[in-house]
Amino acid sequence: MDAIAKTNPTIIVILGATGDLAWRKLIPAIYNLYLDKWIPEDFAVIGVGHNKMSEQEFQKHLLDGVNKFSRRGKSKKSEWDKFAKCLIYQKGEFNATTTYSAIDKQIKQL
Repeated sequence: MDAIAKTNPTIIVILGATGDLAWRKLIPAIYNLYLDKWIPEDFAVIGVGHNKMSEQEFQKHLLDGVNKFSRRGKSKKSEWDKFAKCLIYQKGEFNATTTYSAIDKQIKQL
């Protein structure tokens, strides 16, 4: 049995998920780990940002970053569509306790 098969479900929370670091580095790296099967099947990325945007807009924004900055180049639609189902967007201010309550609620739902 490989290491991933033994791994518990995982949730990654990224504060500033609409920013340059997440767009250029973090999400392309997580996507590559996903493709290489280094991430458990039961995982989610909760992205928290200041911007008002839908989950679909968030996913489209991240896809643009993956297509520009992934070491693999442009993603395949079928692979991205499966990965994108694991991307959740939460609008919130980093200094507001309501943001962290909303993250906690989202984690419990997952």
